[in-house]
Amino acid sequence: MTTAPNYNYTKKIYEHMVFPIATTTAVNTGDCVYIASYAALPCSTDANATYFAGVSNDTNPVVSLGDTLTKIRVNRHGVFEFNGTSGDTYHTGDAIYLNSTDAQTVTNQAGSHTIGVCVLNDGVTSLAYSSGAKVPVAIAPAYMSAV
Repeated sequence: MTTAPNYNYTKKIYEHMVFPIATTTAVNTGDCVYIASYAALPCSTDANATYFAGVSNDTNPVVSLGDTLTKIRVNRHGVFEFNGTSGDTYHTGDAIYLNSTDAQTVTNQAGSHTIGVCVLNDGVTSLAYSSGAKVPVAIAPAYMSAV
């Protein structure tokens, strides 16, 4: 499933890195990305999180300019809001995994590779996901430790 640009930042971004990207690779701002063959790609499965690099800060192609990028900025630390999975109830501290729906949807149902932890706002004890709700996640990239 394709995604749309999602400016999903909720807190300060602490660090980003620049990764090469194939000009034919479609990626949107807010997509979880992983590294394969030294290039950034949007995550589509839990297995991609083995090399989870962070959250894309760029969109490729840049349709409004009729242009493509050869590099994208990837946010490596911070708290981001993602689409949740229907039926999930999230709590602060829950391990968060990629859902195979798209690169902007997460779940707290056991996967093999976490991308971060849920961090609900003060005073909120749980979040039962419903359409349109966003799940705040403090991301924890795996890329540098897995390569």
